[in-house]
Amino acid sequence: MIPAIGGEPVLLATNGLNPRFSPDGKWIAFWLGAMKGGPALDADPLGAIFVIPAAGGEPKRVGASLPPGGYPVWSPDSKQLLVYAGARTGATTDADWWVVSLEGDVVRKTGAFASFRSAGFSLGLGSALARVSSWVDDTVTFSAQKGDSRGIWRVRLKAGNGAVLGQPERLTLGTAQDIDPSSISRNSLVFASLSKGMAIWSLPVEANKGKVTGELQRITSGAMLEGTPSLSADGRMMAYGSTVTNHEDIWLKDLQTSKETAVAKAPAAEWHPLISRDGSMIAYTALDPNLHGIFTVPASGGKSKQVAPVSAWIFEWTPDNQHLLLHLKSGDPILKSIDLRSGVMADYLGVPGASLFQSKFSPDFQWLVLAAVFSSPAAGGPDSRLFVVKIENGSPAPRRDWILVSDEHGWADKPRWSPDGNTLYFVSDRDGFLCIWAQRLDPKTKHPVSNPFPIYHFHRSRLSATNVGSALLEMDVARDKVVMNLGELTGNIWNLTHQ
Repeated sequence: MIPAIGGEPVLLATNGLNPRFSPDGKWIAFWLGAMKGGPALDADPLGAIFVIPAAGGEPKRVGASLPPGGYPVWSPDSKQLLVYAGARTGATTDADWWVVSLEGDVVRKTGAFASFRSAGFSLGLGSALARVSSWVDDTVTFSAQKGDSRGIWRVRLKAGNGAVLGQPERLTLGTAQDIDPSSISRNSLVFASLSKGMAIWSLPVEANKGKVTGELQRITSGAMLEGTPSLSADGRMMAYGSTVTNHEDIWLKDLQTSKETAVAKAPAAEWHPLISRDGSMIAYTALDPNLHGIFTVPASGGKSKQVAPVSAWIFEWTPDNQHLLLHLKSGDPILKSIDLRSGVMADYLGVPGASLFQSKFSPDFQWLVLAAVFSSPAAGGPDSRLFVVKIENGSPAPRRDWILVSDEHGWADKPRWSPDGNTLYFVSDRDGFLCIWAQRLDPKTKHPVSNPFPIYHFHRSRLSATNVGSALLEMDVARDKVVMNLGELTGNIWNLTHQ
């Protein structure tokens, strides 16, 4: 907190998000946790709600029985909070606004989202999140997606239980993303109107040395949704997903000749491609009631082959191109393997209390790095830690022998090996932003031999990894480059006077 007229800032709480003064000025509400995506176009909150005296003191958690959530907004009488919270299972149909009382820690689900769905709102995750911004008298102002645009809306709430009264009223019209309305008074508010582009960018590096050798460069056209880049081992071929044709397809780009080819272009939405190390095969997931599952397709072109009727994040090929490592979207926390010859799926690796993602074999196939997402009550939400696991006779070592290569708490993700296997690249919020970092490893034991060091900072609002929002952020590393998808935001702040 800092005086509005200037002065020295005072630290109230660490790692807090979206602080709000209560109307009576006595309290500050905030939340702790993680966001899947980025704050610029609203992210999916996975955390816990806290209040702290404005004069300073110990934070107090409220709404302990709430599902994971965030973005608290005060009631006009400073006695309640209205928050977004989702289901513990991650099912978006159970997400809603909840009223949390500071007296007795009572929580009540408002049922607002059921009313909004019947009115045609899109209430999925990420940029479709319906986020409350202010509560003045009996009126709540919020931003939400309906149709092709995201606008500012208001709706009346019944005092006490927060039940929705009547239909939402739209306050802004247009094709931009209108977010974060802040009420100046009952009839006046300010809001941000933003436009977002998505593209894949390449950063020249000497990957084995952890040294940046050039400037960040955009290497794709910048469609509305473009990302999840995957590189062949030699760094020449890149598979990625794009909506450049107004449909989610899988593309292959030769980074030496710049030639681009659509390798999976079907009525189904194809996403999250993974190219094999030798650049010969691409695996991806298709989402369609009539064409659903994991598919592979030759990078040189040809017919796609379905290998399993499931939806998953595909993370790794084995060196012989006969198996995939993946994480099912059904919520199963265990890392799976699938035999591409037989289609048989089996548990590959799992530990109690964690979901395993982003698994990558070392170049010599002797080690596996992965991101383990743990529930962290101390941090108010989940944290993601990176581990290196020894592979012996094709099987991963037991949990007691895993090597922690990131901080015990925080968010570290997208681990990628350097070509020599002695450096790990990853994305981390350790400095308050999602930036690219690297960690030196002992060549024999793979234990960290130094502190993590920054490769590239995204301390900007216009071009950033956090601007990816609800799209999947991915990164890959080859001998001479790091590639990742980034979101670019432009826009203005507007004032609106209404009746």
